[in-house]
Order: sequence, then structure tokens, then C-alpha cells
Amino acid sequence: MGRSTLNFLWILLVGCQIVSPKTSLEEKEDFMVVGYVMVPHDRLIDIDTLELEGLTDINLAFINPDPRGNFPQREELSVLVGSLKEKGLRVYFSLGGNYAPAHLKTLMHKENREVFLDQLMNYALRNGFDGLDFSLGHELIDENFDPFLRAAHKKFQTHNLRITAALSAWSSNKISDKTLSLLDCIYIMSFDKTGPWNPLGFGQHAPMEMVKEDYDYFHNKRNIPAHKLLIGMPLYGRAFGPWAKPSWGYSEIMEQFPEAAHQDRIQLPEGGVLYFNSPKTLMEKVNYSKRIGAAGVMLWSLQDDAKGEDSFLRAINDMEKKRPYLVNIF
Repeated sequence: MGRSTLNFLWILLVGCQIVSPKTSLEEKEDFMVVGYVMVPHDRLIDIDTLELEGLTDINLAFINPDPRGNFPQREELSVLVGSLKEKGLRVYFSLGGNYAPAHLKTLMHKENREVFLDQLMNYALRNGFDGLDFSLGHELIDENFDPFLRAAHKKFQTHNLRITAALSAWSSNKISDKTLSLLDCIYIMSFDKTGPWNPLGFGQHAPMEMVKEDYDYFHNKRNIPAHKLLIGMPLYGRAFGPWAKPSWGYSEIMEQFPEAAHQDRIQLPEGGVLYFNSPKTLMEKVNYSKRIGAAGVMLWSLQDDAKGEDSFLRAINDMEKKRPYLVNIF
């Protein structure tokens, strides 16, 4: 599938929807496109292998401390951060991840809090980061996280460092409304509603209705303004079936299954079903984000994006350049 297919899908999505200027929504100039990039522990990424045009922010994931709160000293990291900032990107380091060390919970306890916050801030300043991103699993968000986040905001604010967090609706109940409101941005993780770990619950892991329900939770139930909320979009799929590979990157799906441009599920040759977001569905989510006035979209992750003309990030960027107005199709 080439760029012409993506462009056709975009035209198909909005080109036939004609509304008066009174019902159009002018695109925000500061619409954010945030991408996570996995940074291996033993080497740094080669940014020349990634599509970056149109990206506004990048989160290097995951950079975690040892049990004493010390972070790895990598001189080349500040060079990488500098190179990304020269491209006009805001750069954050992301704490946590699916396999976050258990000692993070201990470091956030009251008796360790101030020392650990100093270590976090010094690490951000030393390497030139614009701020810190939290991407913590439910088990790490306990009664200590709320006061830790408040203290982090107070300390980081003195150096104009931003704090963001990737959160799901179901993992945020232990964070108070007041503390959530201190975050500069919240990346709503509207994916992994189900997966191969739940074989009886097979189906779409990132449906459009999940996006709307999650946005309603954060915006209407938790009172977070739209300009702080970003819709999370998965550049991967989940497969069900005893012989199916459980996780597929977007680039792999687009390369192996040309029909994936027009549907959100594929019957796998070896048996089982692969569920994902097609380019059309992803574009619907971008359009929805703009229509509701959200801050932008978050992509997980950039390494899974297709390369060249098949890149979904490139398709978003092309859309930004070509469409002066948003059309309400919902």
C-alpha cells in the first residue's frame, strides 16, 4: 500500500462530506503529534531510520533508575536529545513501561520522595530533556503516586520542565482530580481493551467506541480540559488463535496484507484472527481528535510505523498540510 492509497482513504473519509463554514472546525495550529520510541539499554536508536516529519514531541521509553534512584550515565544520550531538538521536537524521557522495575514504587514513598525527585530533575536537566513522562502500570499507581506527582510538578515547574503521563481510564482512579489537573498533557491509552491474554474475549483491541468512552471519562468525569488530552493510537495489532503470533507491528501488517488498508481484521493463513486499526480507522481517530478540540494524538510506537510512503505519521503530516478546515463526519 502506497501513499496514494492513504490519500484516497483520507479523501474517501472527508472529501464527500460538505458542510457550511459555520459547522466546520478550524484546525488548531498547535495540534500535537506525539510518538513513543523504545530506547534499548545497550545502545541508542538511529533517528535516521524513523519517520519524524510532522512529529511535535517524542518520548524516549523507557529510561528507569536502579534501586537507589540512579539513572544510567550515557553521554551520547544528550547528543541524541540535542539532535532531536534541532529538528524542532520537544523531547521527554519516559519512566515506567510494561516491565517497569518494582523498586519504582519504593522510590516514590514519602521517605525517598525528595531525593528521587532531585535525581529525576537533575537527569532531565543534564541531558537537555524538556520534561518527564510517566507511563506506569496499574500496580505502580498506589496511594503514594498522587503526592509524588504533586511534589514532582512543584519541583519541575521551577525549571520550566513539563510533566506528562500515559494513562488508561481504569488505572487512574487512585489519582485525584486536582493532581490530574497538574499534568501538562495526558496521553489516553485507548487500546488493549482485550488481547490474546484473554482468549475468550477475542475482538478489536482498540475500537472507536473505546476512544469516545475514554475521552468522556477524562474530560467529563475527571474534568480535564480538552487542550490537555491526546488520543492514543496503536500502531500494532493483536492476534487470537493457538498458532498465531500475538503482536504485529503496523509496518508488518501493511507489508504482508494489502487488504489491511480497507479493514480492521485479517483471517491469518495459519489460523486465528488479527485485529488492528486500518489506515481508515486511524484517520477517523485523528479527525475525531480535531473535532472535539483535543490537544492531539499519541502514536505507540514510532518503530512500528511503516517506512516511506506507507508511513502513517507521514499521512497525518500530509493531511495537516492539505486540509485548512476539519469536517464533522460524526
